[in-house]
Amino acid sequence: KAAKETKIEEVVVLGYSKVSTKAKDVTASTTVTAEKFENRPTTSFLNSLQGEAPGLTINSTSGQPGSGKIDVIIRGVGSLSAGSEPLYVIDGIISNATQYRNLNDSDIESASILKDAAATSIYGNRAANGVIVINTKRGKYNSPMRFSYNGFTGVSFLPKTDYNMSNTQQALTLEKRAGAGLGATLTDAQINSYAVNTDWRKVFFNAGFTQKHDVAMTVGGQNVNLYSSLGYFDQTGIVSNVSDFKRFTFRNNLNGKSDNGKFTYGAQVALSFSKRHQLDEETNANISNNSIQNPL
Repeated sequence: KAAKETKIEEVVVLGYSKVSTKAKDVTASTTVTAEKFENRPTTSFLNSLQGEAPGLTINSTSGQPGSGKIDVIIRGVGSLSAGSEPLYVIDGIISNATQYRNLNDSDIESASILKDAAATSIYGNRAANGVIVINTKRGKYNSPMRFSYNGFTGVSFLPKTDYNMSNTQQALTLEKRAGAGLGATLTDAQINSYAVNTDWRKVFFNAGFTQKHDVAMTVGGQNVNLYSSLGYFDQTGIVSNVSDFKRFTFRNNLNGKSDNGKFTYGAQVALSFSKRHQLDEETNANISNNSIQNPL
């Protein structure tokens, strides 16, 4: 006898387990789709998550290319002394807080931010600060071979300020009145004839360039599918010849199944290489970290 048809409420399939639930029961999980990661000139996909999920705070404490100084806090800081870093899970594999720099944004299919106790309990006490679950792209069964290319280039500058900066004569005059510095040793005539007037902004800073190139292939037969990609990312900082970041990535996701679908298998190969140069103040905690007193 056929089952009586009943009205079904909206059903949500969670991205982190094989359990379905009603929409009203899901209050602390947000999924960000691939469209949010595409065509964004960011070194880390974490910057693309900024503003996309309620309760998620992302703060980049360094503007240097490829910097890992990104604070990620889910639903506030839960401890005064312990860390607040969430757990990262990439295609079911536990990752650490620095590996995301070597993950190509273009390879991400979705990212789910888990905040409730029911979700984090799946991963144990390591997930006390929340979980970010990342699923990379895969091929589809019975689909033709497709190639895609995605690339962009950009330029960045130090924002201009509206400060009324002193020129050399004004700075030396102030030093003379204070009785300190080079100005204290010069006469008014020497100060007025002083010829050196360096624009230190042009000395220390110039334009920074960013370029990104990605090539991907997908193909699928009746029992097997494949997603493969190559990526290149290059970014230079605005401090002349000091800071930069380069990254090469390769990903190969292979999935298959038996004719009756009772047996499935998958194999993943993900390789990455990155190299960066940074200012000394990135990891220096003493007086040299004062970017106003010591720009380099």
